Amino acid sequence: MTRQSKNLHDRRIKRSKTLVFEAFAELVVAVRYDELTTQQIIHRAGIGRSTFYDHFLDKDDVLGQSLSYPLSVLATAIIDKTKTVELMSILNHFWDRRTLVRVILQHPTRSVMENTLRQQLIERCDDIKQPSHIYAKSAYNASGFLTLLNEWVTGRVVLTVEEVATLITTDEQ
Repeated sequence: MTRQSKNLHDRRIKRSKTLVFEAFAELVVAVRYDELTTQQIIHRAGIGRSTFYDHFLDKDDVLGQSLSYPLSVLATAIIDKTKTVELMSILNHFWDRRTLVRVILQHPTRSVMENTLRQQLIERCDDIKQPSHIYAKSAYNASGFLTLLNEWVTGRVVLTVEEVATLITTDEQ
């Protein structure tokens, strides 16, 4: 594959995934998650079925991949308490998209989010050779961190982005 055709191929993949993520974000707030089908996502995205399955296993995989970057920032901040600038950027993103975040933090999507965050925590601990008790504590707290985000984006607790970041990056829970 030439460099030019590789770039074209990469742009097509990125475009297809972006279309799926956008369609998913629209649908997940309009349709109950357990009633949402991959066919609806495919139709809304305007892509072919084979294109969808080239990149995703199912709707849970779409959700997990769409959360991968934001949750990687959250996981990094949980492990490395100095990463507050990146964390506040993601928290601002969550706040700006709180209608969508509220939906994703509910059952049954919550379990996909927790699993994705736990996987991110495993990767962070492995990357920096953290002792297993650090990972275990962080994984145990993953649900608590998501509960904090849920309480915040639903308005049940009134906190600034900085206060939420502090709660996430402080060892006292």
